[in-house]
Amino acid sequence: VGEYLTLDAHARDDWFPVNPILDSKTLTEGAGQVRAISRLALETAIRAGKMEPLHQTIESLYKLEQNQAEQALRIVITSSLCGGTGSGLILPIALYLRNYLTTRFRQSANILRGFFLMPEVFYHVIHGENERNNLRCNAYATIRELDAFLMKGDGTLPAQFEDTFKLEFPRAGSNEYEEYNVRPYDFCFLFDAQNTQGRKLNDFSQYLDHAAMCIYSQSIGPMNKRSNSSEDNTMRELCAERGRNRYAGAGSSSIVYPLKDVELYIALNWTKQCVSDSWLQFDQRFLEKIKTKDTNRNRMKDYCSSIEDKAKDNHILAKYIIDQCTIPAESVLEPGTHRWDDYLNALLEEGNNRWPNLETVQEDIEDCAKAVKSADSDIADKIVRDKMRKLGELAKELKIGLEQGKSDCAKSLFALRDFNTKDEPPAYALVRFIKDNNGKYMHPNAIRYFLYKAKAAIEEEYKSVKDQLGDSNKGKMNEIESSIK
Repeated sequence: VGEYLTLDAHARDDWFPVNPILDSKTLTEGAGQVRAISRLALETAIRAGKMEPLHQTIESLYKLEQNQAEQALRIVITSSLCGGTGSGLILPIALYLRNYLTTRFRQSANILRGFFLMPEVFYHVIHGENERNNLRCNAYATIRELDAFLMKGDGTLPAQFEDTFKLEFPRAGSNEYEEYNVRPYDFCFLFDAQNTQGRKLNDFSQYLDHAAMCIYSQSIGPMNKRSNSSEDNTMRELCAERGRNRYAGAGSSSIVYPLKDVELYIALNWTKQCVSDSWLQFDQRFLEKIKTKDTNRNRMKDYCSSIEDKAKDNHILAKYIIDQCTIPAESVLEPGTHRWDDYLNALLEEGNNRWPNLETVQEDIEDCAKAVKSADSDIADKIVRDKMRKLGELAKELKIGLEQGKSDCAKSLFALRDFNTKDEPPAYALVRFIKDNNGKYMHPNAIRYFLYKAKAAIEEEYKSVKDQLGDSNKGKMNEIESSIK
């Protein structure tokens, strides 16, 4: 600071608060809450021609393009009012920009907005009372200066201050100074920690995010035209209040679409469409049939027959389903086996292993019939009674066992679960048969077709066994009864 003041006699003699303690302050480390230091750095940069990058950025916004509509440039300057760097620059940088736009582009319709954070916002990160007092002092001084220059720009500054109240800027490449007789801001938004209802946010980062959202909404957000329109409508009020209505508050809200949920919704609808168009085509044909023909058609049989008929016509999906439900033979010259037949055989084998061998019941019935034929009536009666008693006890045991075990048996036989252990799933496990020859789960339509065919095969086997056992035992019992008689 001391070296800068040595080179800048105007600052040293006219406006900088000279203090030996500040002489050793390095400008690159910030202003240290001394507002005059940031102004000293700005004037040094202007004198050295260091503002050219800013000029080039502004000029890039004014490049002539075909069919380009005239539109006022809107500038937002944001800073806190509490420190030294920002609060010391918000006034001179606004005057500098306004003067540059007016003299360089002859545009008076440009709008400058100031968006400033008040001291209370920083209380979440600054806890010492002395430091907070410094924040308040800087904010108070900044707002007083800002208000005075706003009044001067509007022509409402009291007469006793019109000649003495001014801010001079150096000219680049010379030792001359000039005064900018322009209004620094059109609107100043003061951002405090409390809203109109006295409520606060939770932490400092939320205030920064909210401030950024407010600036975005006013500047380039989808609602910025509405904000611009509101500012245009305040001109009449400004005239009525003689320019004393340039301060405002700001707030914003946002509608956040749940992106993941929207993506999931679109994906599910796309999947539904694909399923409806492809996977459910056989069901759609069935529904069309029952509208015009027999309403008592069997969906399961119709589904299977539709696939089989279409496969013969080389329908891609139907042929793919048939191929997945066929286990190829070892030789390409031999036909493969149906998955549902292999599944039924595995179930029957497991059932024979789980339940007692009922051949002993059949043998007892045959022995009883032979004994009755070869014995007299008294002996035959005793044999029959003894055998029938044993058969009754066995039947009772079987009935109890079936009632208790049929539910567990069904769950263990038909449970659709994947065996993630090191051991292979048992031979009768359903999961073995709904995977293709490469060990991957089959197409959902193929699994449905397999289950339909497996259900039909199980029902057919059950009916056959039931009829066979019923006819055989009925004949044996009739033989016993006739012999007894």
